[in-house]
Amino acid sequence: VSGVPPNTWVSHVEASRHARGTVYAAFDGHQSNDFRNYLYRSTDYGNTWTSIAGNLPADRVIHALHEDPVNPSMLYIGTEFGFYASWDSGTTWTELTHGLPRMPINDFTIHARDNDIVLASHARGIWILDNIAALRELTPAVQSSAAHLFNIDPAEMKRVAGTRGHAGDLYFRGQNPPNGAIIDYWLQKSGGVSITVRDSAGATVTTVPVTATAAGINRVTWNLRTAPLPARGGSGDEDDDAAPRTAIPGRWVAPGRYTVRLEAAGKVMDQVVLVRDDARLNTSPAVRRAWERDVDAIAVMYRRVSATVAQLASRPATDETRLTAGELRDRVATLYGNVSRIVQPLTADQRAQLTYFSALSAASTVASPNP
Repeated sequence: VSGVPPNTWVSHVEASRHARGTVYAAFDGHQSNDFRNYLYRSTDYGNTWTSIAGNLPADRVIHALHEDPVNPSMLYIGTEFGFYASWDSGTTWTELTHGLPRMPINDFTIHARDNDIVLASHARGIWILDNIAALRELTPAVQSSAAHLFNIDPAEMKRVAGTRGHAGDLYFRGQNPPNGAIIDYWLQKSGGVSITVRDSAGATVTTVPVTATAAGINRVTWNLRTAPLPARGGSGDEDDDAAPRTAIPGRWVAPGRYTVRLEAAGKVMDQVVLVRDDARLNTSPAVRRAWERDVDAIAVMYRRVSATVAQLASRPATDETRLTAGELRDRVATLYGNVSRIVQPLTADQRAQLTYFSALSAASTVASPNP
């Protein structure tokens, strides 16, 4: 290979998945104190070679290269100093970070089922970039647009156990992927972003909190739930998972098709996301619908009582009245938390609580007093 010193180690060879006769090769000369970037492509079965090191920073020392299995113009390389991607077959390269430290990447693979990049680092374990669909769709046309909403993969509602009761090996586990729908979007310039989710009838299900508004690819996750309930102070109940002054999560949405709407840079863009139920559940549609009605009824009652508590806090009222309203709000919240965890008919005790709390919420003891 012209330009590569004799006896330089071959660190990686890969045949193209998309074009017959195309092959890539990376060389590593650091054993001879040569840290230059040796990265080549041949399109004639190895008879002639062309450098595709492009604009890589000097002295990266390339360990591994893989061609994207979907996008034939996309390449990835792991180096001694970071991980890089190219969208134009190696003419230009961009370092991929997203929280990844600049460190040696000895090898990596692209997960065929989950579309994740799995990196093997030196001394810092395994790193995973979840769902690289947005990288594959980052065409020049997308990059020239003010804003763009990428396709959204189907998302599954995964029930996970609470972890407050023990620590155990939690400190030694890797980080799980986001539990929800991954929403990736492109911004040419930093700016305001609004993301809402709508059901098949066009009604707004929830607004997704947006924390990423920088120029480039940004990512947020919809937790596959309806809008959260107002925050409250904790009741101290051991079954109560609502932390003080933390919004209570809405219930899981029904399985089906939803529309994610992005509004940014004066543009409105929609993408459909398919939401699937937890594969481990075996619940009939009728039971699911009844559960949704019950949870929604408790949520409406909680919002009403919470509004009363807020009114009492700003208007003349006795301490006893405030205490009664606050206790009812906490008890309704605990009932909501217990019922929303499991998709099943209400127990007799839960049904009795719902009836009793409904009567109390309408009673004069929690009604807003006259100013």
